[in-house]
Amino acid sequence: MVNYMYRYKYLPNKEGLLKLLSDRTVKFTHPSDFNDPFDCFPSTPRTKLSSLKSTNPALYDRLGLNLLKGVEKIQELDRIRKRLESRSGGGNQLDYLLKDASVLSLSRIPNSILMWSHYADFHKGAVVEFKIPTNAWSAGKLYFNHEDLIALDVEYKAERPVFRNDGSKSNSHTILNTLFLTKAKEWEYEEESRVIKNDGGAGIFPFRPCLLNGLILGAKNKDGALFDKLLRKVSGEIGKHVALYQAEFCKTEYKIKIPRFNFKIDEKDTGERNR
Repeated sequence: MVNYMYRYKYLPNKEGLLKLLSDRTVKFTHPSDFNDPFDCFPSTPRTKLSSLKSTNPALYDRLGLNLLKGVEKIQELDRIRKRLESRSGGGNQLDYLLKDASVLSLSRIPNSILMWSHYADFHKGAVVEFKIPTNAWSAGKLYFNHEDLIALDVEYKAERPVFRNDGSKSNSHTILNTLFLTKAKEWEYEEESRVIKNDGGAGIFPFRPCLLNGLILGAKNKDGALFDKLLRKVSGEIGKHVALYQAEFCKTEYKIKIPRFNFKIDEKDTGERNR
């Protein structure tokens, strides 16, 4: 049984949208180019090594601190602290960790008024729907790559995450959440999920064509005929029907309507349902 996640990319009606559909490529962005200055930029408190013996005893022993006493130990801890701070001062340690990384931002929802306004050219753009198998290619693979578009959900918190460079143990999951998957609560309306690419930096990269599942034109998008023709061509090329929808402004409520569109949640393909 194949499980799926459904994710959405808001785009203006420009070259990037046309290339996504026709070339099956999408743009990954480096965190330094995000519009939120706190995104991927956690708090980095001053390094404290006084508790290193309890937080990371193996490192404590490797550094030979267990052989030192009194003033010698204090002096060595101070030298280690200064070396760590020289690496992380001015954000250099974070820069090193993020240097080759890039992110594709997707959303869990296709009908956000704010998202259409902010990222889809004031409702003149479109939203691309991806239907992403979460286990179809896992057999025999140790990990997914960026072409699979496996997206991780962002957490929204009131407190800024903390990145500690004090020798304490951190697993990869904690580092991933701290650097890439935590944002301020003000951004919660985006319901963002991220495809994280750890090497190769930012740029335009291909994705698996079979992930294309639909295109929703904005309520102010007047290019329905153009996209209908393009999607017929794309559907023939990838051997799969890519549906076309046209969003509308609800006449009685502050809502975006998408006639004929089936709203989905992450579950087994046979269990799709309206929400």
